Amino acid sequence: MDYALEDILDLARHQRLLDSFCEAVGVAAAIIDLDGNVLVGARWERICTDFHRVNDATKARCVESDTTVANQLLEGKEFVLYKCKNGLNDAAAPIRVEGEHIANAFLGQFLTEEPDEKAFLEQAAQCGFDRDAYIKALRHVPILSEDRLPHMLAFLTNFAEIVAAMAIDRIRQKEAGETIERQTEEIMALSTPVIQVWDGVVVAPLIGTLDSRRAEGLMESLLMRVVDTHSRVALLDITGAAAVDTQIAQHLVETIAAVRLLGCEVVLTGVSPSIAQTLVHLGIDLSDITTRASLAQGLRHAMASLKLRVVSDE
Repeated sequence: MDYALEDILDLARHQRLLDSFCEAVGVAAAIIDLDGNVLVGARWERICTDFHRVNDATKARCVESDTTVANQLLEGKEFVLYKCKNGLNDAAAPIRVEGEHIANAFLGQFLTEEPDEKAFLEQAAQCGFDRDAYIKALRHVPILSEDRLPHMLAFLTNFAEIVAAMAIDRIRQKEAGETIERQTEEIMALSTPVIQVWDGVVVAPLIGTLDSRRAEGLMESLLMRVVDTHSRVALLDITGAAAVDTQIAQHLVETIAAVRLLGCEVVLTGVSPSIAQTLVHLGIDLSDITTRASLAQGLRHAMASLKLRVVSDE
């Protein structure tokens, strides 16, 4: 998969959901990527945040526990219940999207039975914790039966996987749309080529149907090409046009007017008798536009306008 979980999940909304989930079940939870980064987490226990994670010795045990759990998940386990060396429990399950393990869902810390407070008091003495505050934090840790844990983790992992899969679908749909748009533009460029056939002369052959979008592309391409080549004559050839109706004729008139504003003469070529008759019936006035029956005749006109002539070597 080409996406990281943090790139496809709405972390702010997921955080709000996790907050509600943790308050409902009374236990801390988090989603952590494979590099150990906490993407969302909620209801951390004070015994961890205020004691175990701030003392060098107990923090090292926390890191060791996190690593052990993560490694077991990487080995392919679907569920891990682990008692950390600080005396608390963690549970974890992998989050997979399109078959790829991309993150882990964690529950904890919690207890599965009444704690041995004497052992925790000894740990407090060893680490220099305030005994009363430490035991108070310990008594806030929830006690869960082990049979509840798989169901809690299943909710977290399934929800994350469903949301991630939906997000990936949206991303791919957007990317597909962008690809189609880009390919459409490329096809448009190919369908409205503007070719320099001589110094000062360009030709824009029109093939097929000219709709509004294609007409816009034709006008843009022709204008840019006239400027780039400093052309004085542009041949707009409609020999390959599928048909000529009012809309196409109007597009042609607008294109010719725009090119003329650049000081370039436009010659409409490929005007067959049938097209000429259609234009007359449509009431399109081409009286001020130079027209020629074929592209060859248009080229001869362009050469004459530029005071050029073709001389044979023979």
